[in-house]
Amino acid sequence: MESKNELRKRILKIRNNMSKEDVEKNSRAITDRITSLDIYKQSKVVFIYMDFKNEVMTSNLIRHMLSEKKRVVIPYTDTINTVLIPSEITREADLKLNPFGYYEPKSISPVNIEEIELVIVPG
Repeated sequence: MESKNELRKRILKIRNNMSKEDVEKNSRAITDRITSLDIYKQSKVVFIYMDFKNEVMTSNLIRHMLSEKKRVVIPYTDTINTVLIPSEITREADLKLNPFGYYEPKSISPVNIEEIELVIVPG
C-alpha cells in the first residue's frame, strides 16, 4: 500500500504531465459540477484557493461567483507571521501575482472565518 507521501508524489506527477487542453477541459467540467451543487447555490460567502501550476483553474469559477454577487474570499499570504488571511475580493483586478507564483489579494480585506459557508480547494 502506498504511503501518503508516495500517493502525493504520484498524483502530482500525473497532474504536472497533463496538457493545457486537458487542464482547461477538466477545469470547465469541475466548474460546471460545483456550480450545480445545492451547497454552492445556497452559499453567499465562498472561500477559494487560487490555482497554482497545473491545478484545476479556479479563475473561471471566481469570475462566475463574482458575477453572481457572491462574496469571494481568497487567502492572502502574510509572510511575516507565516499565516494565510482570508481576504475578500470584489473583482479580478483585486488580485496580484505574489512571489510564490500564484495570485492573491492586492490588499488585506479580512473576513471572519465564521462567515465562510463553503471552501473550495484545487488540487
